[in-house]
Amino acid sequence: MTKRKQGTTPKKGKTSTKSAAPKKGATSAKKGSSTKRKPRQTKTQAPKTRQMRAEATESQEDHWVERPIAVFLQLIIGVVRRLDDIVGWVMIAFGLVSILSLLGLSDGYWTQSLSDFLQAWLGWGSYLVPLTIVAIGVMIVIHNMRPYQVIPWRRVIAAEIAVVLGLALLHLVLVQRINPDLSLFEATNHIDAIKLASDGGGGGLLGWAVAWIFARFLRGTAVVALGLTFALTLLFVWRIRWTAPLDLLIWAQAKLAGNLDASPVRRFEDPEVDLAPAEPIQKRLEELVPATPKIKAKLPATKPKAKAKPKKTADDEKNYKPRKRPTALPDLQLLNAGEDIKPSKKDIERDIDIIHTTLEDFNIPAKVVDSQTGPSVTQYLIEPGFFEKPGGADGEVRKSKVRISQISNLSNDFALALSAKRVRIEAPVRGTPYVGLEVPNRKKFMVGLRSLILHPKFDKLKSSLAFGLGRDVAGNAVVADLAKMPHLMIAGTTGSGKSVCVTSIITCLAFNNTPDQLRFVMLDPKKVELMRFNGLPHLFGKVEVEMERMIGTLRWGVREMERRYRLFEQIGVRNLKGYNAEAKKQKGLEPLPYIVFIIDELADLMMLAADEVEKMLSRLAQMARATGMHLVVATQRPSTDVVTGLLKANFPARIAFSVASSTDSRVILDTLGAESLLGKGDMLYLSPSASAPLRSQGVFVSDKEIDGMIKFWENNWEQSEEEAARPSSAPNAARPSHGAPPAQGAAPWDDMLARQQITSDKDPQIVQAIEIVKKNGSASASLLQRKMRIGYPRAARLMDELKEMGVIGSERAGGQTRDVFVKGDDDPIGDQVRRYNAEAEQAETPESSEESAELE
Repeated sequence: MTKRKQGTTPKKGKTSTKSAAPKKGATSAKKGSSTKRKPRQTKTQAPKTRQMRAEATESQEDHWVERPIAVFLQLIIGVVRRLDDIVGWVMIAFGLVSILSLLGLSDGYWTQSLSDFLQAWLGWGSYLVPLTIVAIGVMIVIHNMRPYQVIPWRRVIAAEIAVVLGLALLHLVLVQRINPDLSLFEATNHIDAIKLASDGGGGGLLGWAVAWIFARFLRGTAVVALGLTFALTLLFVWRIRWTAPLDLLIWAQAKLAGNLDASPVRRFEDPEVDLAPAEPIQKRLEELVPATPKIKAKLPATKPKAKAKPKKTADDEKNYKPRKRPTALPDLQLLNAGEDIKPSKKDIERDIDIIHTTLEDFNIPAKVVDSQTGPSVTQYLIEPGFFEKPGGADGEVRKSKVRISQISNLSNDFALALSAKRVRIEAPVRGTPYVGLEVPNRKKFMVGLRSLILHPKFDKLKSSLAFGLGRDVAGNAVVADLAKMPHLMIAGTTGSGKSVCVTSIITCLAFNNTPDQLRFVMLDPKKVELMRFNGLPHLFGKVEVEMERMIGTLRWGVREMERRYRLFEQIGVRNLKGYNAEAKKQKGLEPLPYIVFIIDELADLMMLAADEVEKMLSRLAQMARATGMHLVVATQRPSTDVVTGLLKANFPARIAFSVASSTDSRVILDTLGAESLLGKGDMLYLSPSASAPLRSQGVFVSDKEIDGMIKFWENNWEQSEEEAARPSSAPNAARPSHGAPPAQGAAPWDDMLARQQITSDKDPQIVQAIEIVKKNGSASASLLQRKMRIGYPRAARLMDELKEMGVIGSERAGGQTRDVFVKGDDDPIGDQVRRYNAEAEQAETPESSEESAELE
């Protein structure tokens, strides 16, 4: 028997099994047919019935699968149908919250930021924005009550222009009342007018900007011109012709003549407004989306379109509000803000004409398209053109691009034509299709550190090791983060600004960190550059100026790095940040500060002990980043024997000031350019993330600023009890004379250096010999021979040295072992260091008393 699915049409001549069996006594509906009882279902029909039941079960299962999808689609359709209402209510709520924030009734972070933004830019007109948003939301909500119309965008734009002009007119009137003795342009350009705008008064910054433009070009007639423009814009908004007064006169004349149907004012028709009734939105949505669609396929996930973010303006430093500084840090008023002296427009145009003339003389089709002015140089952007050459037999003209080398080879010719000391060509400028010609300014202006600390880029770093470097050729701030570098190498000849750069880095870091957060270790072989920082609480000990102590300081740095790694291993953290976070949770742990090593002249250290210095610096540069230890190394001789390949590989961030030759430039930067710098702070900064160096003018920090900072920290920071209890200096360190800054605690490497000094005239294995005799409780030459695997002469010398130090006793008769006078916890070398320090202090006490008596 042929099986057939439920619901299919039966074939002709066959009885359908879809209909149910008739009841007993039922008759056939066909005319003339006799009443017959339907036979019982046979065994061959049973499989067909089971198939029908199975198909019915599958249909029910499909129903349970399709029903949630249908409900979900109906929910989406409902949201789409009411999407305009949802948007309208959201706009109404947003506008009301904005009004509350403007009235000072809402203290939320986002609402307060929104109110500050609106008041700063629109002033008294800031309330128009939320009111407009509320009005639009109300119009959207009630759109179902009447057919919607096309929005007249011309009138909307005209209304916005009218608001801006009204704010400018209001601001002009206010500033003229504030400064009635000044002219209109001077009153608008006065600091009071700018402050009024930035504080949210008058027309805000937007109104002040438009008012300044009108006052700049129209002077005394600015108010009249602005008022007329404002009135004409309002007429356009209300669709009133400028001939309305004439139309009014015509209407009055018609009325007097007896024409009662005359209209007083003729309005013009806006072509964008569709006055014909439109279909309701509800009907359009119903046509687009069916009521109950049955869709089995999965709907593709659609992502909402991201809202376009407003473009950020370039370095708006005047209107930027920096973060509040902690009260424990020095006030930024101790720093100079710098100068802002730029070349005049006339000088720039003259240089552009000279550049065009020079290019024409060498038959190079190129032109200057833009210029950027920095503190020390002005960069002119040159766009290369095309050479036109005759083509083939058809006489077609072929175009070939000007090669960059053709422009780069003219650097000396440009310098001669512009009467400049040096010019530098950047080919091409990063991210642009132009060649940059950098011409020195006739007068440089100083870059102050305060302007960089208050810059938005500085706050954006959000790092305690951030510092300002200077400003680039476009006047933009150049800031860096020592934690990300993580080490910095500086090179430059004498007088190029290398030491000033190091000083500015130290000052910036000390201004933004307390001594608990940051410590300095300063090595100054020249003995004059960094000595001014003695007395700064951030400094470990004093500035080291002796070669042997400087090498010992680097050894201590390696040991301190290893000690910190052992602490991290015990706590189970990876870096200093994680350790300090755990120290705040656990009472037994003390937070560790960042340590910055400052080396002002690397060449002198390399001359004394090149192998050892290179080994220790390379180890610190490779591993010390995670422990919070960073290096700032400067040298005036960037040759390959000083800046070796191993050191250079571990210092990805490098700064080059003016160098003597192109070879030195290649050593420090791997490229040319540093030999053509101007000196006095002009530098090339190679960032670890940049592919090419960036030219900028370095920061200048005066002695007065440094002295003010050091005096602040001396007066406002108390040393800890541990530091105050330490001796003021090492045994071989010079004592401060009368009138010197207050003595600081001893450096942590002083004890290590003193121990090395005590053991300098003894056998290098004296420490190992002391440990052996302490462990065994007896001493003999044969014991040292066996344990240390040395000969008898050396073992005998070690026994004599141990006796001089008081570790063991005298010889005994009969070859007996000597007595040992130290135990497991005793430190004989440390005891000698302490006795030496005590004798040195007692020796100095009478001298100080005699000096005080003489002064009295």
